[in-house]
Amino acid sequence: AIRRQRQMCIRDSQNPVHCVDMVYDLTINSLIESKKHINIHEIDRLCDIIYDAKKLHFFGFQFNKILASDIQFKLVKLGKFSYAFADRGDDSQRIELLDEDSVAIVLSVRARLSPVGDLIKSIKNREAKVILVTLNAESEVIELADKTFVVHGKESDFTESSISGTTVMKTFFDVLYLSLIHISEPTRPY
Repeated sequence: AIRRQRQMCIRDSQNPVHCVDMVYDLTINSLIESKKHINIHEIDRLCDIIYDAKKLHFFGFQFNKILASDIQFKLVKLGKFSYAFADRGDDSQRIELLDEDSVAIVLSVRARLSPVGDLIKSIKNREAKVILVTLNAESEVIELADKTFVVHGKESDFTESSISGTTVMKTFFDVLYLSLIHISEPTRPY
């Protein structure tokens, strides 16, 4: 399906805007779907998990590592320390930091068994609590996590490493951050 849609985009010389429409329509429709399903009470639960965690760690692959670093930076501004590293291949070292007092928040648009399921199993072996945040409500990985937050939305089926799903995740974490600001500084205007 990916190859067929990519070829449609390349071959469509009658309508060169087709590729632009495919990408932008996917992102816009995905954001709309996510907005329809967003539950502020679930955001509040995730805020509680973040604030109650004695040790907080963020994990992600590809673009999700950028999201992990972004929320880590924002949490520091609110006085909450967490771990998140953007270097590829450092996950095994970070897992060694985990223990029964740790909460690991795993960010993954698709939440595939490999590598995300493998990562969650490694985290669980350290007796840490695992929170999964994903767009994929059908993922087999959900049952491995202690708690899952499904953001809803869609990821591209016509390209790998698309940013459309990550855009939805980033928007979800922007809402989370505003909620965290409200909790930590209730009189601060948005």
